[in-house]
Amino acid sequence: IMMFLVLMTTGGLAYASPSPSDLDPRLLIESRHKLFHKLLNESSEKTENQVRDEMRKVLTSFVDFDAVARLSLKHYFDDLTPTQKARYTGSFKRLIQASYLKRLKPGSSYEMTILGDPELRNGKAKVRTLLKSGEAEFEVDYLLIQYLSGVWRSYDIVIDGVSMVRNYRRSLYDLMKKQGFCLLYTSDAADDTPCV
Repeated sequence: IMMFLVLMTTGGLAYASPSPSDLDPRLLIESRHKLFHKLLNESSEKTENQVRDEMRKVLTSFVDFDAVARLSLKHYFDDLTPTQKARYTGSFKRLIQASYLKRLKPGSSYEMTILGDPELRNGKAKVRTLLKSGEAEFEVDYLLIQYLSGVWRSYDIVIDGVSMVRNYRRSLYDLMKKQGFCLLYTSDAADDTPCV
């Protein structure tokens, strides 16, 4: 369940015109929750890979991966070249998706309750929720930012008081101090150029 919580927070799809749910932080979390729940429990005719592909699309429709990647690396990010920033962000996005999507199984059951109204301040919002799976319960805060278009996107998640971004930051800082940027960069089939 912990992997699922992180998944539900963390790029966005381009919309010709934003849907009502994209313009309201509470509706955004509720609508994506419903999509995830449907995919996990009503997709028996689809393969597990097909379900994961669709869940990846939902994930990228409300998580600002650029912001998550930038905040996780914090001041080190500004020292990277434009090419390094693009490579790091792409690798970081794939890391999050691969880490959490592979742990999700069709048929997973959970309940989400939104606790109170979203806390709004200076173009940012916190949506507090309670997730239950079996006997387990987790308090999950979704931190979102509003763009000039009015669309809201998630940039962090806090699970029982622990920030996903800060957790990644600790690990990334250790890697940067030991071996620098190249240790963060993960090559893939689409980009086999050496790390620079």
